[in-house]
Order: sequence, then structure tokens, then C-alpha cells
Amino acid sequence: MWCWLSTNWLELLKAIGPTIIASIVAYVAWQQWQVNRTALREKLFDRRLRIYEQTRQLYVAMAEKRNCSDEDLRDFESALVASTFLYKKDVQDLLIRFREFAQHYQSANVQFTKDSYEINKLAESLDAEFLAIVTAIRPYLSFDNIRK
Repeated sequence: MWCWLSTNWLELLKAIGPTIIASIVAYVAWQQWQVNRTALREKLFDRRLRIYEQTRQLYVAMAEKRNCSDEDLRDFESALVASTFLYKKDVQDLLIRFREFAQHYQSANVQFTKDSYEINKLAESLDAEFLAIVTAIRPYLSFDNIRK
């Protein structure tokens, strides 16, 4: 039996060669798929983080100034539009509710003085509104399910 192997090693190499090459090509393709998957996750993370940062900027503007400007709302509106493609409906609904809250906050500042009961009540509920968004967005920004 081994006699056949010693005399026909070239035939054996011809038969195994394509299998080895196909295995190397498959491994390279798998590596490329892993790299592309990681790049996609990184891009999604960056875009989702940008939405979170714009939401946080609106929150900080309302918390520090106890008001928000039209420019703050415009900046947040771009985040709201982008969220349509990057988050599920539950997060989008929270962001829409936060925009409506900010608009109500803005109109209350026009109607009432900064130390009025209505403004103070809105300021107290601001943290809860933002915390709901942070809680909903956190799984999208988590690195818990990334394999090493």
C-alpha cells in the first residue's frame, strides 16, 4: 500500500493541492467577512452615539439655561430624523416625546417667568425624560455582545 504512495506522490499532491488552496481562500473570505462586520458595527455605533450626543446637548441646554433655543431644537431634529434608520420604534417614540417636551418647555418659558411653578415642574420632569432615553439607547451602545 505504501508503495503506491511513494511512487505516485505527485498525483497525490495534484489531488490535495486544490483542496488546500480552496481552504486558504475560504479562510481569507471568512476573515474579510469578520472585518466588514466589525466595520459595520463601528459605523452604527458612531452614528448612534452622535444621536445620543445631540440628545444630551439638548438636555444640557434645557437643564443649564432652563430653556432651549430654536437652534437647539433644529440640531436635535437632525438627530431625530437619523434615528428613524438606526433605532427601533420604541427609541424613536421616546425621542419624539423628548422633542415635544422640549417644545413645551420652550413655549412655557415664553408664557411664564423662569421661577414659576410650571417651569419648575417641567424642570423636575426633565431628568426623568432624559433618563428614559438613556435607558432605551444603552443596549444599542453596549459592547457586551462583542466577541474577542
